Amino acid sequence: MSSCPPAIHEILDNCWDENPNLRHSFTKIRDLLTKNLGRMGDNIIDYLIESMEKHAAALELEADNKMKMLEEEKQRSDDILSHMLPKTIAHALSHGIHPPPEVFESTTVQFSAVDGFSKLASGAKTPHNIIRILNALYTTCDFAIENYDVYKVETVKDAYMIVSGLPVRNGIRHADNIASLAFHMRRNVSLMELPVEILTDDSTKLRLRVGIHSGPCVAAIVGTRLPRYCL
Repeated sequence: MSSCPPAIHEILDNCWDENPNLRHSFTKIRDLLTKNLGRMGDNIIDYLIESMEKHAAALELEADNKMKMLEEEKQRSDDILSHMLPKTIAHALSHGIHPPPEVFESTTVQFSAVDGFSKLASGAKTPHNIIRILNALYTTCDFAIENYDVYKVETVKDAYMIVSGLPVRNGIRHADNIASLAFHMRRNVSLMELPVEILTDDSTKLRLRVGIHSGPCVAAIVGTRLPRYCL
C-alpha cells in the first residue's frame, strides 16, 4: 500500500469502516475515484463501479429471498405448533419460554368414546379400514367443536377428550358449553354412515358414550421432544 496515493488509501479505508452507515455510497466512490485518477480512468472506474453495484444488488436480492423463505418456514412451524398447543402456550414456547403449570379453578372436562368400538374394529376387515373409521369420527367431532368455547386436549384410539374453561377462563359457562356440545356430538356421530364394505356386520351406525366432570384442574406442558398440553 506504500505506492497507493493517500486519497485512494483513504477511500479504501472508508470502504472497510466497521460502521456501514459511515461508508461511502457507490456514487460517492465513483466521484472520488474520478476526481483522484482523472478522466483517463473513467472507463475502468465505471466498469468496476457498475460491477460492484450489480454484485451488491444480487447479494441484496438473495438475502431478501433467504429472509422471506426463513419467515415462511417460521410461519409454517408456528402454525403447526398452534394446532398442537393452545396459542398462548405455543407463542411462549416459540420465544423460548417454558410456561409453568397453571391452576384453573373452574373447568369442565368431557371424555367421549364409541360404544362397542372393539367389536367394530375387529369387524373392519383391515387396519386401514380402522383408520378410515377413526378419521371420519375425529373429523365429525372436530367440526362440531368449532362452534363452542372448548379446547381439544387429545385423542387416543376412539377416545376424544375436550375441556372448557381453559386455557382461557370463561367464568361459569364451561359446563353449559360442554353439555351442549355433548348433545351436538352425539347427534352428529349418530348420523354418520360408515361404508358397508369396510364392515363385516350389519351395523353401520355409531353411538357415542360421553362422560363429563366439572371442577378445578391443573394444566401444564409436559415433555420436550414432542411437548403435550396435559391436564
